[in-house]
Amino acid sequence: MAPTNPHSLDAMLAWLENRGIDDRCVLAAMTVVPREPFVAMQAHILDVARRLQALELVGDEHVLQIGMGTGYAAAVLSLLSAHVYATESVPELSSGARERLAAYDFDGVSIACREPEVGWPEHAPYDAIFVAGSVDEVPQALVDQLAIGGRLVVSRRGRLVRVTKRSTTGVTVEELEAAPRGEGN
Repeated sequence: MAPTNPHSLDAMLAWLENRGIDDRCVLAAMTVVPREPFVAMQAHILDVARRLQALELVGDEHVLQIGMGTGYAAAVLSLLSAHVYATESVPELSSGARERLAAYDFDGVSIACREPEVGWPEHAPYDAIFVAGSVDEVPQALVDQLAIGGRLVVSRRGRLVRVTKRSTTGVTVEELEAAPRGEGN
């Protein structure tokens, strides 16, 4: 169940903590980004928080975001990393996200309109890749754009997974949890 007052920061933080989000940096960054212009659904906030927590960011990373939608995750990522390269395949979404990010002074985000499976190889390698949405298989092109030690988080066949690049040819794939579905809309 979603908080009774979804606009209360304290209620949102308690709601996220009750669902296993315990990364203090992720929670703090989510309190800075205004939710209303970016996000309408609590389930989206939880999904973003789970993916961010799974990336295990320390603040100096260059991050690729695939599928930026409204720009909410890019805004939060910009507070948790050195720079975000965000892609969106729908021109209207890309344009709207760019406007929202600029209106709220979220610097450190470069935006490109491109297909998700392509990534943004010109700026690779990335320390982390945040993939919105779900895939049947993790695109090899994205794995190739990870730095050694880099992490990619995506929902694969309904499960949140983290792919860690161990060498130029080796990866570790961890199933983390079932991806949330419409919880608390």
